[in-house]
Amino acid sequence: MKAKNQTNEVTPWLGFKRVLNMGELEIYTGMKRSYLYRLLRSGVIPYTKPGGRLLYFDREKIDAWLLSDKNKKSNGKD
Repeated sequence: MKAKNQTNEVTPWLGFKRVLNMGELEIYTGMKRSYLYRLLRSGVIPYTKPGGRLLYFDREKIDAWLLSDKNKKSNGKD
């Protein structure tokens, strides 16, 4: 596991990458890997799996997913 200061050094570059791997997704979202895998199994997170082995994530699709408002309570009409 990376030390906290090493993670902070990596984070600024993630905003410039179009495609993220699982480790980068974990840093980018701030979510634990086990939780991300749970979301993957339930079909919540968009991903690709070229060659059938490694998972890759389109950062723009991840941003859209993170910003999607499935809970309508936060639309200003509380």
